[in-house]
Amino acid sequence: MKETRFKDTEIGRIPEEWEVKVLGKVCDTTSGGTPARSNPAYYEGNIPWITTSELKDGHIYDSKEHITISAIAASSAKLLPESTLLMAMYGATIGKLGITTLPLATNQACCAILPKEDNIKYLFYKLLADRANLISKGCGAGQPNISQTIIKELKYSFPGKVEQSRIAAALTSVDDLISALDKLIEKKKNIKQGSMQLLLTGKKRLKGLTDPWVEKQLGTMGCTFSGLTGKTKEDFGIGNARYITFLNVLSNPILKRELFEEVVVREGEKQNSCHKGDLFFNTTSETPEEVGICAVLDTEMESLYLNSFCFGYRLKDDRVVPEYLAYYFRSNEGRKMMTLLAQGVTRYNISKYAFNKAKLLMPSTALEQKAIVDVLKGIDKEIEALEIKKAKYEQIKQGMMQQLLTGKIRLIEGPA
Repeated sequence: MKETRFKDTEIGRIPEEWEVKVLGKVCDTTSGGTPARSNPAYYEGNIPWITTSELKDGHIYDSKEHITISAIAASSAKLLPESTLLMAMYGATIGKLGITTLPLATNQACCAILPKEDNIKYLFYKLLADRANLISKGCGAGQPNISQTIIKELKYSFPGKVEQSRIAAALTSVDDLISALDKLIEKKKNIKQGSMQLLLTGKKRLKGLTDPWVEKQLGTMGCTFSGLTGKTKEDFGIGNARYITFLNVLSNPILKRELFEEVVVREGEKQNSCHKGDLFFNTTSETPEEVGICAVLDTEMESLYLNSFCFGYRLKDDRVVPEYLAYYFRSNEGRKMMTLLAQGVTRYNISKYAFNKAKLLMPSTALEQKAIVDVLKGIDKEIEALEIKKAKYEQIKQGMMQQLLTGKIRLIEGPA
């Protein structure tokens, strides 16, 4: 294999055969616009109209909203061709990318980049790898933003067209694997949601389980308790105890031990500790649909406490399986219950009093509850295995980008 020789340039060391190019000289750029909302007819067309929230670092196949030709004519929106590279210029989405697969228009927060000769997928990966730098260039007192001027002044290294194509193809092959896993994960999640809807409502019964279902009140099955009190920010991040974070409760029906964090709990301090089988609910959110998300602790751990933005629920009825309730309160039926209990105007809360008064219909035997939990846990394990596999491919992709986009590894069999 021929050894790659490098040269020093204004952007660092690059292979001798590569060139440093200024985007504004090798690409055309433009932006879009927003047709007047005061004319609803503008949004009754069939031309996809993209906003930055729809840029997901992949291909764009359609949009949430569609506009008319007259909307384009009456605004600064433009009809862009297939294979246009889009970049978000404003706010939290700065640097997010997309490649169009059909003619479409965008709002003014999207920069459209059209390479004159270079490979669009190669440029896509260069910009993706440079995300942190792009974000650092954002300016503005309110929403940070980058301008077309900043984008046009960006400088990157480019190999010959053949090597650009080979690099793009190699990275695309990994992206295709990641995309396939995303679709499979989404399919499994839909299967799980459907299974929850059937099994947790009794619409479908597991084989051999025929005992009647009963209505139970939460306040008679268990009791609630509060999270940590009297803590300052200095108490967190250090200490001899652990606590369950707000995000851990929101993200995981069965809590992940590796996400417990440190907290100082002094000797003699009166705090409610957490134990195996306890359930936890967030008490507040900006929307009623996100209040009362439930998680369960399935292992015993000493000196474990709960964050102050959640409350705990401890069962005293041994005929109730804690994991069953954790899944129930994440199902459509459980979410409906919690939404009805939520009170507020700009922020919604659930009181422990209202929670304890609530009732639900559930299997009368722990045997059936456990059987339902086993089915749902099985699906969760399949989803987790797929997500681990996806994370490994994403690591591989990052490593490939680091090597291929800098010329440390070359794809130059034959003339480049």
